[in-house]
Amino acid sequence: MGSDCVAHAGVCGSKEIQELQRDLAQLQQQVRDLQRSQDEKFAALQVLVQQAVDNASKANTAVAVIQSGFQQNIRDTESKVVAPVVGLSSRMDQVSTTCARSSRRFPT
Repeated sequence: MGSDCVAHAGVCGSKEIQELQRDLAQLQQQVRDLQRSQDEKFAALQVLVQQAVDNASKANTAVAVIQSGFQQNIRDTESKVVAPVVGLSSRMDQVSTTCARSSRRFPT
């Protein structure tokens, strides 16, 4: 083909240029296709990231609600338990005092 191109420089040059133009057009189309694909994937990724952020926010809210509920339950339990325990402690002190008096009255 090399010697033919010398003899027909105008024809071969034109044919080579056309092939290069065709190859260039194909490459340009491939670049456009790749860019479009990347744009679509990036858009989908943005949606997924936003969903993850929204879900994390909802989870934080749920944790805050649960924590608040636990704290309220602790306060409720504390208020229900402390008074009886104090009463029991007083009663145990009375029993201890009574036992001490009894042991002094009735030594063994």
